[in-house]
Amino acid sequence: MARVNNSRTRNQTTLQDVVEKIMESYGLNEGLYQHTMHEEWKEIVGETIAKYTSDIKLKDKRLTIKIESSVLKHELIYRRDSIKKSVNEHFSREVVTEVVIR
Repeated sequence: MARVNNSRTRNQTTLQDVVEKIMESYGLNEGLYQHTMHEEWKEIVGETIAKYTSDIKLKDKRLTIKIESSVLKHELIYRRDSIKKSVNEHFSREVVTEVVIR
C-alpha cells in the first residue's frame, strides 16, 4: 500500500494565506479588524475603558479612540503603548502602530 505524504511542499500555501492576500490586496483587512474591534472591544481593553469609549476608528494602522471621561482620557494617553500591544496581541499580528486618544 502506498504511503500518503500529508506534509506540504515549499511552494504550497494554505487557504488562509490565500484569503489574507486577497483581502490585503483589496484593502479589506482594515475594515475587518475595525469591525472585530467594535465587537470585541471590551475583551481587548477591559470593561472600564470600554464603558467610557464612545468611538474607535482604525485607518492606516492608526487607532483613534474617543473617550467621554476627561480623567480616563489623560490616563489612557500614558497607556497608549499598552493599548497598542493589547490590540496587536488580540489579532496575533501588527494591526495598530499608533494610538490616538481624543
